[in-house]
Amino acid sequence: MAVALQPGDRVSMLTQTFHSDTKTEWLDMPLHLMPRFTTPGSHIFHVTIPKFAKNATEYRINPRNDLKVSFTFLGNKLSLPNIQVYNAKERVALKKLVVTFTHDEFEVVKVDIEKIYGNKMTKVDPSHPTLRGFELQYQWTSVQEEDFGLGVIVMFCSAIVAFLVLFSVIVCNSELMDVPPTPAASRARKNRMN
Repeated sequence: MAVALQPGDRVSMLTQTFHSDTKTEWLDMPLHLMPRFTTPGSHIFHVTIPKFAKNATEYRINPRNDLKVSFTFLGNKLSLPNIQVYNAKERVALKKLVVTFTHDEFEVVKVDIEKIYGNKMTKVDPSHPTLRGFELQYQWTSVQEEDFGLGVIVMFCSAIVAFLVLFSVIVCNSELMDVPPTPAASRARKNRMN
């Protein structure tokens, strides 16, 4: 069932974290961090670290393994899978995640991201919040805004095609007018005049 969103409505969002061959359950994003329909926003988000063992009471980051997060929106209608929050090989952490929602009048139709990473770390402190925290920025763009450029290009190409078709029809008709009449047509015309 599709739900029409109004400006300012919360867009439902779930998150799941992957680290060291373990993952969290799908968790609801806290209400104050959820995007609001057509309303830009920016928040600091700290991913939930999965337990490294079933009976573990401690949650910690292993700096030799990547930390990834996935997001779904609107009941799994749109998803952003496996975004690297911490890249162990490169030793960089996600600094900012820009999520751009494309929407029509009442619905989100597409979601895109831009990832901005910080500088390479010389020493990795597993307890430092920058390994699992980043700025989560929401931006909104309308389908009409996104398709305007494409519409202009299509309109321009259509005008060129229409001009070429019209030009070819005029050239073909002018060539037909320049053809001298056949002798039979000339005799028929003379007979009609007499």
